[in-house]
Amino acid sequence: MEHVNCNICGLNRYQLLYAIDKYNVVKCRNCSLIYVNPRLTPSELEVLYESVHYEKYKSPSYLEMRKWESLVDNIRIYKKGGKLLEVGCSTGNFLNIAKDYFEVYGIEIARWSSKFAREQHNLDIFKGTLEERNFPDSTFDIFFASELIEHLHNPSLFIEEAKRILKKDGLLALTTGNSHSIMAKLRKEKWRYFAPKYHLYYFSPKTIKDLLLRQHFKILKFSGNMGLAVRNILSLFKHYHNKAIFFKDIGARIKIAGIYIGSSISVYAKRD
Repeated sequence: MEHVNCNICGLNRYQLLYAIDKYNVVKCRNCSLIYVNPRLTPSELEVLYESVHYEKYKSPSYLEMRKWESLVDNIRIYKKGGKLLEVGCSTGNFLNIAKDYFEVYGIEIARWSSKFAREQHNLDIFKGTLEERNFPDSTFDIFFASELIEHLHNPSLFIEEAKRILKKDGLLALTTGNSHSIMAKLRKEKWRYFAPKYHLYYFSPKTIKDLLLRQHFKILKFSGNMGLAVRNILSLFKHYHNKAIFFKDIGARIKIAGIYIGSSISVYAKRD
């Protein structure tokens, strides 16, 4: 286990929020970032992720596919084409849709899913980490990472690397859990994103904004639904055999009247 300072402000001033599965979830007293401290080391987590094998990612649900399509649509508001990199691309479902509009590349640490993405979707996937791939400066027009940044040991370094390999005016698009959502506040330590063995950071709109502004990104848009409109979710009701899962999926993604109801958030930002 390793002890760490706040990844945004660098201070070691925090308060304990929750103790979950023998891990402490703490909140920085200075900038409000929520994180796990102490935590597993990078080498220990890498061993865990390398062996990940989720059969459900082979055949994503209707909702998952519509989510990826909506995220592609949102990215195309800002970029109609160009080179797109997804970090943490899993089995390549997003890239398989995005390749109709962009020249796509992926990075995935898990051996099984990176192999699946290459063989089943014929995608250019690097098995490893972003740092190991070491792309040249100003390589990409779009940098995308979904449900990844909460797993990283150093989100600040990750955003710095994203900036380095993005072209000027390049687009950064991220999705993650929203620790400031109503669901997070109501559920407290039972919030579905609290998985401190794997999820090391829990961002809010404020803290993700602070993280990006430190690298001089310009925030373009926040969304509380990962880009998926409620009408699209409702149209898929008939496809769900288990209606309880359907309502759980809605609760994870909707935003009503500017208030974040669900647990997820997406952010779009431009590199200056």
